[in-house]
Amino acid sequence: PLQYGCLLSITLYYPAFVPQTVTMELNPWQWSETDKGSSVKLSSNCSRVFFHEGNSLGCSAVMGNLPFGKCMEHYFEVEMYRPFHGNVRMVGITTHLVPLETFDYSYQPLIGQTKCSFGLNYNGKAYHNGQTVQVVKESDVDIETLEKITIGVLYDAFSNTISFLFNGCSYGTIYRSVDPSMQYYPIVCSTARNSVIQLTVCRSTVATLKNLCRAAIRKYTIGNQIQGDEHVLNSLPLPPQLLSYLNFSTYEAKPDEGTIRKETIV
Repeated sequence: PLQYGCLLSITLYYPAFVPQTVTMELNPWQWSETDKGSSVKLSSNCSRVFFHEGNSLGCSAVMGNLPFGKCMEHYFEVEMYRPFHGNVRMVGITTHLVPLETFDYSYQPLIGQTKCSFGLNYNGKAYHNGQTVQVVKESDVDIETLEKITIGVLYDAFSNTISFLFNGCSYGTIYRSVDPSMQYYPIVCSTARNSVIQLTVCRSTVATLKNLCRAAIRKYTIGNQIQGDEHVLNSLPLPPQLLSYLNFSTYEAKPDEGTIRKETIV
């Protein structure tokens, strides 16, 4: 853990010094050509998903071709594009117990209906075990003006938590106490005809000393709340970049701090 913790610290401040032979992408994956609904088609490299070419009769989904590793941090991002219509365009994690398509004209999400899956919809609502939480303010989801929507999913399989990012903004840890005995996979689903979801980022890292410290600080400051009070973290007497790291958010240096950098800390 100390080796990788030091490596991540070096990467954050001095990226040019990271050896090119060392990679933190320990669990690369792509969308599965077999674990998908019949109305789902994939691009040649299995990174882009096409839903419901023609008419939509319900909801269809596709899973990743590899499960998430235990005791690791997993992060992936997808992009969704205009026009934004339909009830569901969702991304999250799931087990193999979730169905991959429905034809009942109800247009309900396949993700988040049971305890076996978690997801965030393009309207900013998170779903799990049949319950919804409005994670993103409705005023921040202006589908009339947005050209695309980017959703990031951070699944910490060491701390058993799930966090979401929406268009580059972190909304903190939404779900805690994710069942570590279950085997989870990435998943996306949609009810919208001719809709497209593109996988743009996919990486996994071992549980580093740095990650473990962050998990411990968050645990003893915001506890086990469903949606943590990030203002408690922000009140800590810490440098702004470290606070950004604790919040899984974006840090933008001020001009008097040297070269302006903008980076998402995951």
